[in-house]
Amino acid sequence: MSKTNKTSDSVYTKSLTIQPYDKDRLTNLIGTVSSNLRQIEQFFGVTINNRGNYFEIVGIPKCVEKSCTVIRQVYDETLHNKSISPHNLMLILKALDQDYSDKFKDE
Repeated sequence: MSKTNKTSDSVYTKSLTIQPYDKDRLTNLIGTVSSNLRQIEQFFGVTINNRGNYFEIVGIPKCVEKSCTVIRQVYDETLHNKSISPHNLMLILKALDQDYSDKFKDE
């Protein structure tokens, strides 16, 4: 479930609740000392606030949407992998960013 709020002309806030709630998978998604969330923030230039399975992402709309997609994708990945390495997360980020670039190039 997600909710989007426009906070100014160029900055959006989107709320995202990850389901099903699974503490171990969320821990793997977030990373040690929130390292995975910080890597997503730095890559897309957004701010991510998190409490449990609730996430709030703030930034320009396109980057907020990409960040939400990555969070969902990495959470799905935690079903099969117990740990998400910084390298694997970077591969996911770059692949998703390329997919978005190709999509908007064709429009």
